[in-house]
Amino acid sequence: MKERGLGIPKSFNFIMVGLFCGMVYWMVEAVREAVILDQGNLVNCILKPSAESLWMRLSVGGMLLFFGAVIQCLREQS
Repeated sequence: MKERGLGIPKSFNFIMVGLFCGMVYWMVEAVREAVILDQGNLVNCILKPSAESLWMRLSVGGMLLFFGAVIQCLREQS
């Protein structure tokens, strides 16, 4: 019988995907702040974000990591 789904191998780790997406989000937000909002140079926006930016980046990154972990747990149960 043919397997249903997208054909993603069982060894594929969605937690790492969530972590990667969080890091990409961090970089995109830093570029947005540095280029569009002109809040300093890119290195400072990446390494030393303001309190508001840090809160938003950690919240979104945490949600992406959480959803990756939930998907991973559901995948391992099936």
